[in-house]
Amino acid sequence: MFEDIPEDDGALQAARVRTLCPCQSEWEVPLWDIVFAACQDPCHLVRIEALHVIEDAFTGGHLKNRQGMHLLFKARNDPHPEVRRFVEDTLSVQPKLVALRRREFEARKSRRVRGTRACRGLPLARMESEALD
Repeated sequence: MFEDIPEDDGALQAARVRTLCPCQSEWEVPLWDIVFAACQDPCHLVRIEALHVIEDAFTGGHLKNRQGMHLLFKARNDPHPEVRRFVEDTLSVQPKLVALRRREFEARKSRRVRGTRACRGLPLARMESEALD
């Protein structure tokens, strides 16, 4: 994944890992081996970005195995203070993020069920505004 990046350019490697985040794009193939390996990278910036990918995947419901969360919890003992701070901050807001994303998902799902007319696929509010025009 980093073949074209100099070994000592941790910032560029971190940016490459960040592009794997499910909040950035949908995965067509599982990339967990790459993300999990990045959690062991010598550069703390790369480790933080890999942990971000794991956290986003978990709160978004994309992480189905326990290894990612195990790595997140294990990183509380990372030698670098920025990694430890990131993990502690992430874990402190995790329950709130999960609850918020579940509420957002349920709201979207309920709007799709109640707010779409099957024949045209238009939301009810748009159909009402078109009817008034």
